[in-house]
Amino acid sequence: MDTIFHKTYQNESGCFTCDQEGSLLSFEPTPGNRLHEPIVREVYTYGPSYYKMAVRSLIIPEGVVAIKGDFFRYGYVQERLSFPTTLRRIGDNCAFANCSLPDVVIPSGVNMIGCFAFGNSKIKSLCLTRVFECEYLRQFKGAKIDKLILPKGSCVINEMHSILRHIYVGAGIDMVSLGDSEPISFDEFLVSIH
Repeated sequence: MDTIFHKTYQNESGCFTCDQEGSLLSFEPTPGNRLHEPIVREVYTYGPSYYKMAVRSLIIPEGVVAIKGDFFRYGYVQERLSFPTTLRRIGDNCAFANCSLPDVVIPSGVNMIGCFAFGNSKIKSLCLTRVFECEYLRQFKGAKIDKLILPKGSCVINEMHSILRHIYVGAGIDMVSLGDSEPISFDEFLVSIH
């Protein structure tokens, strides 16, 4: 009989359980991090009326290399979402779908974001630290992204079209910024890359 080993990490946001390869399996927030009042979900998506889990912060610890599908689906993060530098994959099947998220920074080591990983989520800002090709579509389909921050110097037309065509298919984006430049409306951005 095979023995299954799990690794547990703890920090101020809670207890995280990973499998032996470093894939995140579960999260249990600390009592002080959990928001105890039910929070009504945005009405533009389907699913339950309230967020399943609501926390002040979600600080995923160093050592985690992958986040499995449905990990935090229908979740709410009030103040801080932090991914580790060790993260390589954000899984398929809605890892952070139908969520309300603060500023999201995708670490430069991430080489795969799965299909619909952030679909139908409300995101305050989304920052890519590098441009990368994705083999899947719809990572952010139906998401409401207030501000999209792309890597500075990445305004090569082919790279921009690749990002817009593959990663943000079906996302609602209000503002776009290259690095620390002043944000412009998404419509202005589309005109500027033609």
